[in-house]
Amino acid sequence: MDNNVLVSVIMLSYNHERYIERALKSVVSQKTDFEYEILIGDDASTDSSVEILRKYSLKYPQIRLFIREKNLGTTRNAYELMKTARGKYLASCESDDYWIDEYKLQKQVDFLNKHNEFIGCAHRVMCVDENGRPTYKQGLSWVTCKKIYRLRDFKGIYLPGQSGSIVRRNIFLSPKFDYSIMYKAHPYIGDRTSTMLFAAQGDFYIMSEVMSCYQQHLTDKDKSVTKRLFENNPDRISDELVYEKRLETYAKEVLNADIGAEYYRRELLVSALLQFIQNNSKGKKSLKEVIQSLEKPFLGFASIPFHILKKMFCKIYCIS
Repeated sequence: MDNNVLVSVIMLSYNHERYIERALKSVVSQKTDFEYEILIGDDASTDSSVEILRKYSLKYPQIRLFIREKNLGTTRNAYELMKTARGKYLASCESDDYWIDEYKLQKQVDFLNKHNEFIGCAHRVMCVDENGRPTYKQGLSWVTCKKIYRLRDFKGIYLPGQSGSIVRRNIFLSPKFDYSIMYKAHPYIGDRTSTMLFAAQGDFYIMSEVMSCYQQHLTDKDKSVTKRLFENNPDRISDELVYEKRLETYAKEVLNADIGAEYYRRELLVSALLQFIQNNSKGKKSLKEVIQSLEKPFLGFASIPFHILKKMFCKIYCIS
């Protein structure tokens, strides 16, 4: 390959031998009038993922394979790939998700070429189960429904789209800030950090087309590290507060921006209250920490009915 790569596709791999070939096929089958590379970082998988990746890298020269001898963690793995990317644009496809439109990259690149006012664009996704069947719940509680996504829409939690739907300008080619916050803020949660970095430098446009699938795992074996941490971590609320504080501090001190983290802390207040009501041993500690983190506790308590209704709605219609 020469240096005329326009798009760098970032793919993170870790113990997804059952799904990674499907993801790879969906990426290498893209039809474009430009060159694109595929950067795959396998984070020390213990299954046959590496064997599958090596087979594909021999067949497709656009694949650049990075086999980690030791586990770096999701965010450090992604950061290292983005630093190495040569394309003007960055796209993503997790190894257990896949694209369903062979012109996906072409459509998004065409849009960004025509609209310099946007730093990136996303599209709608179809949520599927492990057999590729659409799930009952199609909404994602952490993805905005707006047509144009701005930094003020972040609020500490909301994204312009699921990671596999987003194509962004490559800010790593001429970095304006220190982007190592991507892995320093949290070893496993990266979508929020990267969204903050990109949205601080431009808006996102959300297309109405469905061009990729986001897979929901029902078995613990195949769930992402991040998902397992959220479900099984009794200190989740405390950890979330620490993570949000790191993002908020970076935004204020480096980006000179307000990411609206107070909104998400109010959501965490409801979660802490529920934990407290359930007599969870961590409930009292979490509730105290959330209250102390609020800049305006009175407004936080006043917003509880709204956030409870929102949580109920998401429980019924959205995937968390």
